[in-house]
Amino acid sequence: MEVKMVSRECIKPSSPSSHHPKTHKMSLLDQFISPPIYFHAILYYPVNQDTVLTLDFVSNRSHVLKQSLSDAINLYYPLAGKIKDDLSIDCNDEGVCYIVAEVNSTSLSDYLSQPDLTQVTKFVPDVIAENKVITSGDHVAMIQESRFACGGITVGVVISHTVFDGTSMSAFLRAWAAMANSSSDHQQVVINPNLDAASSFPPVDAFPKEAFLSPVLGQFSRQGKCALRRLVFNASAIARLKAMATSSGVKNPSRVEVVTALLCKSTMKAKAGIRRPILITHAVNMRRRAVPAISESVVGNFVWLAAAEVLADEDLEWSSLLGKMREAILKIDSDLVKSLQEGENLFKLVNEIGGAAAAGYEAVMCGSWCNFGLYKVDFGWGNPCWVTSLPGYEFTKSGFTSAHFLMDTRANNGVEAWVYMEEEEMSILENDKEILDFASVDPSPLSLAQSHP
Repeated sequence: MEVKMVSRECIKPSSPSSHHPKTHKMSLLDQFISPPIYFHAILYYPVNQDTVLTLDFVSNRSHVLKQSLSDAINLYYPLAGKIKDDLSIDCNDEGVCYIVAEVNSTSLSDYLSQPDLTQVTKFVPDVIAENKVITSGDHVAMIQESRFACGGITVGVVISHTVFDGTSMSAFLRAWAAMANSSSDHQQVVINPNLDAASSFPPVDAFPKEAFLSPVLGQFSRQGKCALRRLVFNASAIARLKAMATSSGVKNPSRVEVVTALLCKSTMKAKAGIRRPILITHAVNMRRRAVPAISESVVGNFVWLAAAEVLADEDLEWSSLLGKMREAILKIDSDLVKSLQEGENLFKLVNEIGGAAAAGYEAVMCGSWCNFGLYKVDFGWGNPCWVTSLPGYEFTKSGFTSAHFLMDTRANNGVEAWVYMEEEEMSILENDKEILDFASVDPSPLSLAQSHP
């Protein structure tokens, strides 16, 4: 598939203001948790014939996207700046890098009928495929609008992970779309972001880089060839998993918990020949665990890692593994959040995870963007039929760590799991009867979208 760039420009704020700070300070959590790389989301919008007939959609849509982006970054002004150093952004209003590309070799519907997962990063700026390390002077945010000859488009959004987490990116996307969609009153939808996370979690200038979470997790990296698969769990399968969990004594299990536990159980079976202890980590949004809760409008990284250990000689049932994971997640509570605000526990987590790496643990890293509302990002021509992201794209390079990343499906509260594993282990997992009883492997996103009521 050929994706050719046809234009590149900087979209500046529509009302550059002297009122916002000239420097945006990152918080301690931004500094500690997130590596200096970009992360992204891609939203896929097929042709809607009704929309095309009532609006000059094809010729007007770039103008709508650019103008509304210009308005949105009045609020999210750090996105229009450049990286200054490890602790700050120069809010110089130079603008968001905006790329327009054309896809001539296929239609969007043909691509979505059987997507090549290795081609997904062509719909975002090259910094993702290159796994670029962010340095001083780099853009904070980049956008790529990819136009298909059929009239369908994708919108790929790339943001520095040291500034935003998934919750913050989602809030920005919804604000941008609300400003673009003239059929909605965006004053009732757009919530002004809070850009002062550093006041709650002050950065530490002398924080040693070797204590950052990213290099510690890198100790688990393995050499070899990695495989990537999508496993989709529909609402019926999730209901069955929840019922099984409840009957085993796990109260009110969430869909993320039951799917993650099943994936981890199958991953452990695929790794059975290794006979090494396994450390399962799961990224947890701390906003709702703080007292008082931290609003989703607060921009930054508010994620902590829950970690559950499974010893080499443990043969856990699925429900027992689910219970062990829940126990680890419940440790991330208001007391932990408070201790982080007071500058404690950072080195403790590093030492615990670093100790597991030194002891020869195998790592399985898990995360979720479920309930982020990304399927409601409507710029005026309907909701996306598919939303993708590849957090940890670097796992497909020379070194990788087994990982499971969950996202919503468009239809009926399902879960789409993107699974990274070593190729031989993946061949075992994707043929695991326990997995196949609940999930379908690499189904067409179009079939999932069409089942949406």
